[in-house]
Order: sequence, then structure tokens, then C-alpha cells
Amino acid sequence: MLTVEPVVGEKNQPGWPWQHHALFLDGAVIGRIGLYPSNRAGVTEPSVLQIDACRYHGRIVDRGRARWTYVPARWVLCREETELYSADRRSAREFRIEAPATAQPLRLYRERWSANFTLLAADGDELWCSATIVRRRLLPKLRMQHYQLAFEKDLPITFQAFIAWIILQDAIDESDG
Repeated sequence: MLTVEPVVGEKNQPGWPWQHHALFLDGAVIGRIGLYPSNRAGVTEPSVLQIDACRYHGRIVDRGRARWTYVPARWVLCREETELYSADRRSAREFRIEAPATAQPLRLYRERWSANFTLLAADGDELWCSATIVRRRLLPKLRMQHYQLAFEKDLPITFQAFIAWIILQDAIDESDG
């Protein structure tokens, strides 16, 4: 299970965005994600994903005018100048994901009355991943709000981090805008 938790109390380092999240796989830290709010005017910086010693950049490219609740956009994860994975925003709650690791398009959507996400095959109901938000709690020990992603298939960790980035970026843009 991949867990994504905010990093609390850490000063921003040069080259890292304003909001940091740590990636945990089975309890061990494997990387981090740095986010910029994509819906603020003038912000053109890419998000940063670091897994082990490799650094990736997440870019959101607007593809049209704003609709009622979303802007049609293409979300891309790159290493240097090479595109690894991409997702097209289809609605305010749905993305269509193209990835060589999956050999078929996938559909990531946010459930209606919660912040939980589900990743399905685009042409059917085959479950690939479910992402659940775990709310902040104070007792018995303080724990910040975080996401838990349970993948049903064996997928590369970079693809899992890409899905986590989409979920976090969507949540931050929704709460900020």
C-alpha cells in the first residue's frame, strides 16, 4: 500500500515547491512530492516528484477555456524531456490516463460525496486502485490527513507516484480555488 503524507515542520529547500508530501511504501519512505497550486495566476513551475535518486517533473498544460467546474488540461509526468505518463482531464471528477505500463487506457475518478478516488480500466469495471483519504486525528497520537492508495495490480512505483500526484494536485487546486 502506498501512503502519501504531508511533511510537517520542514523549511522549503531551494528547488522544492511550497507544499511537500512524503511517499511511503509498506512503511518505508521511498520518495517525496512537491506541489505548486496550478490554478494561481503566474504560477508556471512544475510539481516535483523524487523517487530514490531520480527526479521527475509534473506539468499541467491547459487545453481550452474554463468550463463550469474545470479547465480541460493534459497532466504529464516527465523525466528530463521524456514524457512517461499522461492524463487528460475529462470532467471535474474524471481523468483518462495513458501509460505504457498499463497497455490500456485507465479512468481515474473522484467519488461524488467524498475525496476518495478509484482507478478503473477505461472500457470496463476492472478495479486497478482505490485511494482513500484518512482524516486528521488528534488522539492517541497526532496524525495529519493523508491518502492511502491500494493498487490491485503490480505497477511501477513511478506510475503509482503519478496517480498520487494527480490526486494531491487535484485536492490542492480544489481547496485553493
